[in-house]
Amino acid sequence: MTHPPAPSRAPLAIIGVGCAAILLTMLLHPTGGEAIADRDAGHAAVLLRARAVHALAIAALPLLLSGMGLLSWRLRARSVTAAFAFAAWGLATGAILAAAVASGFISPALIEALPSPTSAAAADIARRAALQQQLHYTFTWNQGFSTVYVGLAALAFTAWGLAMRGAPGFPRALAMAAPVVGLLPPLLLAVGHLRLDVGGFGLVVLLHSAWMLWAAWCLSRDAGQAPPPRAATPS
Repeated sequence: MTHPPAPSRAPLAIIGVGCAAILLTMLLHPTGGEAIADRDAGHAAVLLRARAVHALAIAALPLLLSGMGLLSWRLRARSVTAAFAFAAWGLATGAILAAAVASGFISPALIEALPSPTSAAAADIARRAALQQQLHYTFTWNQGFSTVYVGLAALAFTAWGLAMRGAPGFPRALAMAAPVVGLLPPLLLAVGHLRLDVGGFGLVVLLHSAWMLWAAWCLSRDAGQAPPPRAATPS
């Protein structure tokens, strides 16, 4: 007599740690005003915090990617939809990685290179203007990839919700909430009611994390076995 495999808490642990790291990143993320403030005793600490929190976020991305991969594997009976969801999430992970590198490592390096704002030397004025242009470009890069993340995540959550419909172990409310969680941020962004600044993106992360943790809890309650595909019936 074979016994079904015992439930595994690994998905909940992996996704839980990843979500906690991302939420902590947004909680401690310095604002642009803090980072560009005049140099003083706390300025270096702000830039160090920017690097540290983005390094934490980048470290969390493989956890979230692998955790949501486990969810797609659990939903493999709906192979096309689950595979599409994971592919969209993988691309979204790449987009947010690019945004995090720009915000956490490129921007602080440019800010550190800025000449003192009190310097009136022609060379410093020219260098300051050039670096400020690069900072503006880096900010635009960050916003562009953050927007791509929001759009691709919407596709991923919507596809996971479709794959969950009728799947054992997942409540109907979770499947119905998935497209709402996914599509709400890009819709708000499109109509101008959401900005992808620290506060706005923090709300997106909170919304996504709540759904992922719920899905991870459901995933960890059972043995993670998807129904086997039907065998072909000879005619």
